Amino acid sequence: MKRRLSLTEIENVLYHLNYRWSLESLALWKGAAVPFEPYKLYEGYDDFISLETLASIDSLEDEAAKMRLRHALIDHYLQRSLLPHETEMRTWMRGASADVKGEKIYFKDIIPWCQNSSTYETRRILEKETSALCKFLRPFALNYWEILLEILRDELGFEGYIDYCYQKKGVDYPYFYRVIKDLLEEVDDLYFPAMDLWTRRRLGLPLRDLNRFDAIKLLSLSEFNGVFPEKSMEELTAFFRYWDIDLNETPGLYLDLGREEAKSSQAMCFILQIPEESYILMKPEGGWIDLETLWHELGHGLSAVFTSPDLSVVAGALRRAHAVLGRFYDVDQVSTGEGGGALWTEVRTYLIAFARGSPPEGPQVVADPVRRYALATGLFLIGRPSQSRRRRGG
Repeated sequence: MKRRLSLTEIENVLYHLNYRWSLESLALWKGAAVPFEPYKLYEGYDDFISLETLASIDSLEDEAAKMRLRHALIDHYLQRSLLPHETEMRTWMRGASADVKGEKIYFKDIIPWCQNSSTYETRRILEKETSALCKFLRPFALNYWEILLEILRDELGFEGYIDYCYQKKGVDYPYFYRVIKDLLEEVDDLYFPAMDLWTRRRLGLPLRDLNRFDAIKLLSLSEFNGVFPEKSMEELTAFFRYWDIDLNETPGLYLDLGREEAKSSQAMCFILQIPEESYILMKPEGGWIDLETLWHELGHGLSAVFTSPDLSVVAGALRRAHAVLGRFYDVDQVSTGEGGGALWTEVRTYLIAFARGSPPEGPQVVADPVRRYALATGLFLIGRPSQSRRRRGG
């Protein structure tokens, strides 16, 4: 009979597997040699990634640890089962390309191509080409999902994918589906005329004549390229020095902003360890979209490297950065001691006013409550690493 694993043993193995998987994903995104062949990724861990280990976790008394570790193990259980099918699908997708007037457009390059090199005519050709490619790739994707759903139901005891997501995230998806559906219907009269006006101004065509590839073109926001500073990405990152942050000297943050051919065109932040190791990969395309993309990924990276080092290694490794920070930035319970009001409510009011085009006084009205929030709580939303950790008493 196998010895039941201790909490520490389970945590350590899952930490190692998480790191191993993230390292593999990072290499794939960079187009570099992977540290493990796919079939070797879980070599030697078959006994651990099992229903028996899941039962050991379910017997733990610590409810928070049980939930976290249970779903960390389930993730690897699913990934190991799906890996051969995912590898096959990825292999076919890597070689799949659309022929647009003699130019090969690979799946991984569709977004930057639509944003920077396409015309209305060539996007119509791309639509026809990708339609045929998707029909070819459909069985691979369908097989992947059928196997996933079968494992969730038959081996892990979930009712289905929504139930799995609900138990993992604690989010009532059916409820929020209805909320969002109702919200979208309520704003139809605002949204569609505004979008139609934008597409006519930007592309000279009504909204009804456009497709998803035209949407990619629109969302590049290339109409703002004229106001984009003509500087290298490295020069742009100097902006953060106004907040006493030198990105090149921030421990744990690694920027890869080159234009290597093999690198994925989709930017990504890989958080291997919190707060010690976060990688931001980006392949600049030129224009406004670069600035927007870099700032978005830095949101993930800076959140991770400025997370309190007092968190356990396992908690830091098994949670996404925003989930970890949620333990510290509980804004609903923050008050100044000067009337008991939640400071973040003030900020929200100001931001809504800005969105409506009627700022009450100016940018300072947002900065002031954020500053008071930080001083009142000892929680700095951004700043030097020494500032961005929970301040201790005294």
